[in-house]
Amino acid sequence: VYQQNPDANYVKEQGFSYGIVVVGEAPYAEMFGDNLNLTIPMGGVDTIKNVCGSLKCLVILISGRPLVIEPYLPLVDAFVAAWLPGTEGRGVTDVI
Repeated sequence: VYQQNPDANYVKEQGFSYGIVVVGEAPYAEMFGDNLNLTIPMGGVDTIKNVCGSLKCLVILISGRPLVIEPYLPLVDAFVAAWLPGTEGRGVTDVI
């Protein structure tokens, strides 16, 4: 079931066995990687907390530069740093 930015109640009510959370940055090239803000964008932190705080989860981080993930790792059962896979994102799914 795909749900963008699910809240914790939704996750608990559905009775899922596990969750796969994909967070990170939109694709870019060149200058956008020079951003000094290292937080996970687009509600990613809340999504990690809401899903991984309620059930076992895998987090996939899509980014073209290092982002702060360490404070959320205690909630995460498995973690993949996929960087910016572009058209070859299929390799990420092969591993999972």
